[in-house]
Amino acid sequence: MASLLVLAQPVGQETRQPDDTPLLTGPAVDKAKTRSLVQGSMRGGFARVEGRPEFAAARLLDLDEETLDRIRELEEERGLSIVILLIDRIDDLRDMTDAQLAGDNARALEILSDLWNLHDEGELLQPAIDELEAVLTEQQLDEADRISSEYMHAWASGEKRQNEDLEQTKQRLAFSVFQQEVRDAYDASLLTTRQAMQGIYDAVDPTPEQRETLRTIVIDHIKTTRLKATPAQRRAAMRRMYDALDEERQGKLFDYIMRAVVPD
Repeated sequence: MASLLVLAQPVGQETRQPDDTPLLTGPAVDKAKTRSLVQGSMRGGFARVEGRPEFAAARLLDLDEETLDRIRELEEERGLSIVILLIDRIDDLRDMTDAQLAGDNARALEILSDLWNLHDEGELLQPAIDELEAVLTEQQLDEADRISSEYMHAWASGEKRQNEDLEQTKQRLAFSVFQQEVRDAYDASLLTTRQAMQGIYDAVDPTPEQRETLRTIVIDHIKTTRLKATPAQRRAAMRRMYDALDEERQGKLFDYIMRAVVPD
């Protein structure tokens, strides 16, 4: 039957080739124009992305595995830089905690805002866009910026307060993203580090100069090891701390370590 249908065509008319395109396929759409972080949640609200929107936007691009690995490294480096900031500004962190405990949230937010400006000086809304310059082409960077900006605009549009304009809302939400980064950095690593350092301070009672030296040693240790120190690296850092103390305090540090290794 099929052959008869072909033969029945008028002379000179070409035989049409079958169209393999599925019948329900819609019109072709530029893939780049469909990339978006703006999604609805299962409850009908705005779906937040995890982490920084800039990194999430970059992962939507057509990137090879090597570039994706570099983006993951940039995320880790940013997290580490916040850990280092919190350790370096441990007194500010203490003051912020004390303010929260005293119910002075305005003071706590003021301190955190100072840390935000210190860490992301010059670019508070999308600081990671600058960091992505190291791994993305100019065209890719522009696309990541567009996706991230669209996300922030949509988020702010749904969170805008009566006494705010849209840019103020974006600033407030960008601050909340940094707050979460600080919380994540603290929970992941700094809590343990701070407890360990406070234990040493309490046991050794260093002078202000010695305390600053010990803090510098810890910061250098974290920068070098990226929170993945080998036993040898940890021993080397502890040895530097020991050498930074006078003889009396060296004895106190030795006793503290021995109690940690062999509890009473």
